[in-house]
Amino acid sequence: MTLMNQAIATGLPTSKYHELVLSYQVLKFDAAENTFNFIKDTRLQQLHRRKAP
Repeated sequence: MTLMNQAIATGLPTSKYHELVLSYQVLKFDAAENTFNFIKDTRLQQLHRRKAP
């Protein structure tokens, strides 16, 4: 059973389902962006430490 079918079976309005899916996608994007920024910042710190005398 797909998530959409589960939502319908539990009586969740379709619009609410789409709202939840969109919120989840935004959270996933934010998490990915945060991870990317953390890795980038960590890498930049490593490079700066190597350049320091």
